[in-house]
Amino acid sequence: MNISSEDLKAKIEAGGYFPTLMWGVIEDALAGEEIKAFLIHQEPTLTAGEVGSHVSAMVLTPTRLVTLHIDDAVEGPDDEVTAAVTTDAVALRAIHSVAATHVVRGAGMGPRAVTLAVQWGGASHFELEPAQCGDPACPADHGYTGSMTTADMLLRVSEEGDGHAHVAEALEFMRHLSKATSLA
Repeated sequence: MNISSEDLKAKIEAGGYFPTLMWGVIEDALAGEEIKAFLIHQEPTLTAGEVGSHVSAMVLTPTRLVTLHIDDAVEGPDDEVTAAVTTDAVALRAIHSVAATHVVRGAGMGPRAVTLAVQWGGASHFELEPAQCGDPACPADHGYTGSMTTADMLLRVSEEGDGHAHVAEALEFMRHLSKATSLA
């Protein structure tokens, strides 16, 4: 399955989130390679008193997975909106794992949400929180507990937040990526 660069560009423009910047950065990262599949996911970000946006994109080429993250921020005295974009181009042979968690309503039902996790060993994420015991009135300091996630790209898509069609797109992209990495 080959996708034209115009298909990807149209999807980026339809999202309306810094489309010229996103397309330019992705086009540079693709370096002329053909596009086999792509997935673009927009989500709001909530910080103290502000609602922002975050977009993640994954673009599969015959030899690489190109990822993009773009965030906006309001800065300066004029409340100017700025964007920060990060890309990563990973050789398919370097990808260790493509995992998907499916959330379903009941037996025999299709997924209502899917979380995609792609690992190539570029990053680890630590999440720490205060440890607690079973006694809600306990005043003791129990230290911290946490987890480490080694997924370099983690993306969750749900029917409730993104619609059934976007869940299906995420699953289709996962199938293409999984197949491509098995052949690399």
